[in-house]
Amino acid sequence: MLNREQRMCDVEHESDSEKVSKRIALDVVRPTSAFGRLFGGTNRNFVPFQLNTHVYYRTKDGSERKGIVLKVSKSTGKTLYDVEDLLDGTMVKQLSVGKLRAVPWLDYSLPSWNGLPGLPSFSLFSAPILRRGMNVRFRRTDKETGRVVWKDGVIMKAKSNACCIVEYFGPDGNSKREEVKNSDIQARFFRMPFSGMLDGVMDGLSLPSIQLPAGMFKVGSAVEVSTGAKVFLGTIASSNDLEKTYTIRYEDGRKEKNVPSDRVRLSLRRLRIGTEVEMIVEGPCKEVSKLDGEVAWIHRDEKVAVRINGGNNDVFAEVCTHALMVDGKPAFTAPLSSTWLELMGYYCNLVAELLVYAWFFFGLMVEMDEMLTLYGDTSPDMLQDQENMVTMYASEHVDWGLCRQSALHNDSASNSSSYLLIPSSVMATDRAWLVALLVAKAILTACSAVLVLRCLRTKLSALQDDFIDLKEYQQERVMRRHLAVAMGWTLVVTFLTLVNYASLLNRFDLYCLLGDSKSLSFDALALSIDPFAIHTSYASPVQLAVSLAAKTTFNLFRGVTFQLLLFAFPTSGTNFLRRVAFVLPSVAVTALLCAIGGAALHTFYYVQKTEMLGDQELVLSTPTDLSVLLLALSLWFIYCIYSLGAAAGRFSETRLERQRTSRDEVSEDVLDLAERGEFGLQAQREALVTKVEQRQDQLGVCKLSVLRVYRHVLVHVVAAAVAMYVDVTLRNVVKQSSAVALHALAFHLAVSITWLVGSAVAAMIAISLRQQSPELLAYILDV
Repeated sequence: MLNREQRMCDVEHESDSEKVSKRIALDVVRPTSAFGRLFGGTNRNFVPFQLNTHVYYRTKDGSERKGIVLKVSKSTGKTLYDVEDLLDGTMVKQLSVGKLRAVPWLDYSLPSWNGLPGLPSFSLFSAPILRRGMNVRFRRTDKETGRVVWKDGVIMKAKSNACCIVEYFGPDGNSKREEVKNSDIQARFFRMPFSGMLDGVMDGLSLPSIQLPAGMFKVGSAVEVSTGAKVFLGTIASSNDLEKTYTIRYEDGRKEKNVPSDRVRLSLRRLRIGTEVEMIVEGPCKEVSKLDGEVAWIHRDEKVAVRINGGNNDVFAEVCTHALMVDGKPAFTAPLSSTWLELMGYYCNLVAELLVYAWFFFGLMVEMDEMLTLYGDTSPDMLQDQENMVTMYASEHVDWGLCRQSALHNDSASNSSSYLLIPSSVMATDRAWLVALLVAKAILTACSAVLVLRCLRTKLSALQDDFIDLKEYQQERVMRRHLAVAMGWTLVVTFLTLVNYASLLNRFDLYCLLGDSKSLSFDALALSIDPFAIHTSYASPVQLAVSLAAKTTFNLFRGVTFQLLLFAFPTSGTNFLRRVAFVLPSVAVTALLCAIGGAALHTFYYVQKTEMLGDQELVLSTPTDLSVLLLALSLWFIYCIYSLGAAAGRFSETRLERQRTSRDEVSEDVLDLAERGEFGLQAQREALVTKVEQRQDQLGVCKLSVLRVYRHVLVHVVAAAVAMYVDVTLRNVVKQSSAVALHALAFHLAVSITWLVGSAVAAMIAISLRQQSPELLAYILDV
C-alpha cells in the first residue's frame, strides 16, 4: 500500500508473502532495476538462504544431504536455519550458514577413484525459489487409483510452513486451489512451442525416491544407489546376504564395495523379465483393484506381458507400463542419467544438434532467398529490356569476337555498345523447374523444422524433469526417423536444383554471358564462397546463378555430412565422444557420395553445353537424355551406399541397446514359452525377432551387408552395366569439350565397374551364406 501524502508505504516481503513491513519511509525504498533483477537476483535480502530454498546441508559425519529451508531465525546476531530433509522428512534445526550451500539446478559430482583425490562438482543454473505467479508442476495422489499424478499449475501464495497454495484446472475445466508441500512442487524452466500438445503424456510421472527393498536383489540387476544428496545408476556385481550389502559397479567405471541395502533400489530405467510389479486393473463398474505379478515378457513397443501370482498363472499379454507399479512407483518413468559423464554427453549432443540444425536451416533459407531473386531477374520483362541487357553484357565484359550470336548495337547511347535480347522461350522451362524446386524445398524445410522442434522439445523436457517417459522417448525415435526421411528428400531436391542451375548457366552461355566456361567446376566454386554471407549483392543474374550454384554445392556437402552423422552412424545415444569420433568417417563417406553425384552433374553440364553450342538449338538430344539417365543412376548408387551405412549403424545401435537392456538376457526357456504363444501373438513374433537378432550377431555387419546387396543383386548388376555403357558413350561426345568432363566420366566409369564387380562377389558370398541359415533368411534383413 502506498500513502503519497505521508510518503509512507507497506512492503510485502518477496521471500515470505505472509510478512508485511508497514509504514516504511519512501526515502529508504528504491525500485530494483531490470539489470539487477536479471543478473543480481530478485531478492536483495542480506540473508543468504531464503524460505523454501533447496539447499545441501552438512551432517555431523561430514556428508551432505538435500533439504529445504523452512525457518530463518536470528540468535545473537547469527542467522540460523531449520531444514527439512527431502529424503526422510526429518527436521534439522539451528544450522549456521557455513553448513549450507545452494542446490544448483543440475548437480552431478565427478567420479572419484580409489587412491585419487576427489574432483570438483559440476553444476549449472541455481534452483529457483518458489514464488507467487511461478508456473510449476506438482504431484498429488489420485483418490481413486492411489497413483501419484502430476498437474500443471500456478503458485498463488508461498507460505512459511514449507507449503504453497497452487491453482490448477481440474478434469471438469474448473480452476481449483490446493495447499501443496514444497517438496512436491517442481518449477518449470522451459516453455517450449506446442507445450500443451503432450500434456497427457506427462501425467503420472513421479520423481524416484529411495525405498527399502524387501529382499536382496539378484547379481546383474540394474539398481540406483543413493549417497544422500545424489542418486547414481549401477549394476550389482556381488551381494552379501548376511551383512545385507552389495558391491556396485557404476556406469562410469567406478566400483564401490560394502554398500548397505537401504541405499539401493531397483532401477526404474528399464523393466526386466522377472521384476515384481503391481498391475492396476479397472473393472466394468469403474472399480479399481491391484494385482500382484511379475514381468513375463517385454514387448518392443514398451508394453509388457504380466504373469499374475496365484495358482492359475494367468498372463496378461499386452499391458501398458502406465498401469504398472514397481515398489509403489510408476514403472514407466526412468531417470535421465546418474553419472556426470552421461549427463555431459547428453548436454554436448544437444548443443551440437542445435548448432547443426541452425547452420543447416540457415543455409537453406539463404539459398531459397537467392532462388527467388534469380527467378525475378530472369523474367521475360527483364531479359527483353534493352537497358537491363546492356548493363548485364557490360558487367560480364563479353568478348564478341568469340560469340556465335549476332549482336545488337545500342546506337542511342553515347558510346555504342553491343547486347543480345534473350527470348522468353529460352528460359521458360528452367524457370518453371526453378519454381517447382523452390516450392518443394520450402515445404520440406518447414516439415524438417517442425520435426526438429518436436525432437528438441523431448530432450529439453527430459533435462528439465531429470527423467524420461519411455512413451515420449519412443515418440522421439519415431520423430527422428521421420526427420531423417524429410532431410534426405531435402538433400535430393537440393541436388536437383544444382542440375537446374547447370541448365540455366548453359542458357546464359548460349548468349555469350558466361566467361571461361570450359573449365567451370562446381567443386572449385564451392570452395571459394563465404558460408555465412547473407544479402549479398550481384552485378548481374549470371553472377547470381554462379554464386547460387556454389552455395548449393557447399550446402549439399554439409547437409550430407550432417545426415550421415546424425542418422546413419550409431550416434543417437548420450556418448558425445562417439559422435566426435564419427565426424571424420562421415566427411569421408560424404566426399565419396558427392564425388559420384558431382561426376554425373559435370557430365550433364558439359554434354548439354556441347549439344547446345554445337547445334545452336534448345531441343533435347540423345546424349542429353543419356546424361539425365546417368544422374538417376548416380542417385541410385548414392542411395544404396547410404542405405548400407545406415543399416550398419542401426545394427550397431541395436546391439548396444540390447546390451543396456534386458533384451540381451532372455533365456532359452523364456524364448520357448514365447514361441509357443504363452505370452500372446505379439510375443510369439518378437521371439522369432530375438532369434534373428542373435543370428545377426553371429553373422556380423559385413556378412549382413553382403546379404543386403544380394537382395537386389539383379538391379545392381543392370544399373552398373547401364552406367558403364552411358559413361563410354558420353566420353566420345565430350572428348573435345573439357578436361573436367573427361575426369568426371573416368571417375564415374571406375565407380560403375567397382559396383558391378562388388555385386558379383557379393552374390557368390551370399549363396554360401544362404545355406547356413535358410530358415531365418526370410527375416534376417527385415529386423
